[in-house]
Amino acid sequence: MEENKKESLNFPVVLFDSKCPMCVRFAQGISKLDPESEKINVVDLHQRWIYENHSFLDYEKVQEDIHFINEDHKIFIGKEAISQMAMLIPQVKKFNWLIESESGQKALEYFYNATNRLKTSLRKSCPECTKRVR
Repeated sequence: MEENKKESLNFPVVLFDSKCPMCVRFAQGISKLDPESEKINVVDLHQRWIYENHSFLDYEKVQEDIHFINEDHKIFIGKEAISQMAMLIPQVKKFNWLIESESGQKALEYFYNATNRLKTSLRKSCPECTKRVR
């Protein structure tokens, strides 16, 4: 999308970092899991109009962790964002009982933490990312 002050997010939405190869792959994965329903809108977090038109979002915070915003504009961050998205994707929804179980939550937390460690490692070697890391 082009920058345009009249644009608005179409909820539910996940904001992804188009400058991070791992994040791009994640966004592509979401789109491939359920291409027809388009239940989750995938939007590049670097578009300025998002923050101009949706003051409840902070660009610095959105860059730090995955953000999912549901239809009620409730913001989920990190592993909670992944859990919320999983409930909307039919192919994953079949396994909600597993995701909601104690062992499923532990597995989700492990996956999320491992992914964050990899993302942090990638940021350290990425010239574009190191400009953004505090």
